[in-house]
Amino acid sequence: EAYLKKNPEIDTLITTGPPHSVHLIGRALKNKTSLRWIADFRDPWTTISYHQYLRLSKSSRQKHKKLEEQVLNSCDDLIVTSPKTKANFEKLTDKPIHLITNGYDFDNPKLKPNPEVFKMSYVGSLLRDRNPLLLWEVLSDLINKNKDFRACFELHFYRKQANNFKEIISHYKLDSNVHFHGYLPHEEAIKVMSSSQVLLLIEINSEQTSEIIPGKLFEYLGVNRPVLALGPEKWSAGELITTLKAGAYFSYSQKDELKTFLLEIFDQFKNNTLDLALNESAQFHRKKLTEDLATIIVNNAVHI
Repeated sequence: EAYLKKNPEIDTLITTGPPHSVHLIGRALKNKTSLRWIADFRDPWTTISYHQYLRLSKSSRQKHKKLEEQVLNSCDDLIVTSPKTKANFEKLTDKPIHLITNGYDFDNPKLKPNPEVFKMSYVGSLLRDRNPLLLWEVLSDLINKNKDFRACFELHFYRKQANNFKEIISHYKLDSNVHFHGYLPHEEAIKVMSSSQVLLLIEINSEQTSEIIPGKLFEYLGVNRPVLALGPEKWSAGELITTLKAGAYFSYSQKDELKTFLLEIFDQFKNNTLDLALNESAQFHRKKLTEDLATIIVNNAVHI
């Protein structure tokens, strides 16, 4: 507050959460000043998937809901990253809500995948509940019954994996085709994505995760490789992939469809026709997203 008094030229305050406690600071400053306040939610608040595991008492849950509604109705504008978060917030407030997704901030290195290896990569944390059994079952079946697939297919996991995943992979007898790696510097991770034939995106199968669009999806889009997405029904990330024609999205009940898709893209790989001509990915470059944010700051009548 003292800083704002010394710098009267500042007319807009942006708070970004989580942690959503920063929005409470924004609300307090809004009440004490004439600042325009934009509350930026990079993740939902009470509808985020882990909220139900916080062991909150009934009164604490009610307090979270009350604080959430106070923030949503005290700010001047809201920014969210997902269409479903926008729809949920519209039920709680009539304040302007703008959609600015996460994005990527690199130039595509355009590395060519090894033409002899059908390489699928997952770059990011692999949580215990982020465990698509249908994928392991399908891969096990293909590896056992299709010698060409067994000879060419590799699945690579980069970054941290939950302790049980190596056991799961062994249970499905996928050890020879699945490889676990540790942390990679960001620049190297981008090279891994760009040199893969297919990029794997997995989300926990729950209604609470259906509105989440993982940040790594936009980096996947930035390297223009096909995305195989497995997640909950009506998943915002899957719907975006479908809209952009950037790969394929399957729910956890679509085992047969997943197998058909993998066979199709494997045939494309063998025929050297597996490609992704995604022209819309530039809209997710952070230069463009920053322009969108600047537009909101300058003109609060503009909705993205």
